[in-house]
Amino acid sequence: SWTEPGVIWVMDVQPPGGKKTPVIRAVTQPLESLEAEWVEQDAPVFRAWLAQEKRKPKAGEPAMPEPVRRRCVAKDVTLEGLPDILRQNRSILYFNDELAAIIGGAGQYKQGKGNDRQKLLTLYDCNAVTIDRKTAGTVHVPVWGAAVYGGIQPGKLREMIASVEGDGFLQRFLVIHGDGTRRKGVDDEPGSSSDHYRRFIRDVAAVREVAAEPVRLSPAARKAWAPHAERWEALFDMRGASEAFQGHLSK
Repeated sequence: SWTEPGVIWVMDVQPPGGKKTPVIRAVTQPLESLEAEWVEQDAPVFRAWLAQEKRKPKAGEPAMPEPVRRRCVAKDVTLEGLPDILRQNRSILYFNDELAAIIGGAGQYKQGKGNDRQKLLTLYDCNAVTIDRKTAGTVHVPVWGAAVYGGIQPGKLREMIASVEGDGFLQRFLVIHGDGTRRKGVDDEPGSSSDHYRRFIRDVAAVREVAAEPVRLSPAARKAWAPHAERWEALFDMRGASEAFQGHLSK
């Protein structure tokens, strides 16, 4: 048996003008609000630590440990900057309105140098890693993992499919594909699902540091899952299915 980390990667494919940015804002705003609260709450302790670091400690004075900078989202951050966030936080949401910006921030996608692509791919696995950096030294990350979310236009996705190697990058994503319909005169108020989502974010944050046991399916859940498993097996074993398609199913 084995366990899988609770991490999903989502790609929102929308044509120009498809309103993907407002959708992304609805997903990320509750997380960004929570993080802003953490920053405000943690500021006094962090200032005290910085003050101690700047002055010469008195004899016998215990050193104040570096405080944890609580984070749950990262946007304008390169892969080189992620270790400093993830060494103190067990996974985050790594997002950008334009998914191409995340991919373009990986050096290997731009110039074919380094191992940024492998680092990006392994965020899906949530394993412990130790990273050696030339200027910042060695950093240990207990959970090198992140949910990834971003939008992309169909044309850019086609370019990505043509240029990205068969390394399982695209196969990691759940794809939301807009239907291209322009819905005129629609201005509905957010439903109850928005409030449920915000409460869910807060509930998860309250226990984020608690060591969690693997979630196992109950007998009823296994029964409900059985038809989906059968459908998955039929698709995977379908005659002529490409390895890329099978790779997507296996993720």
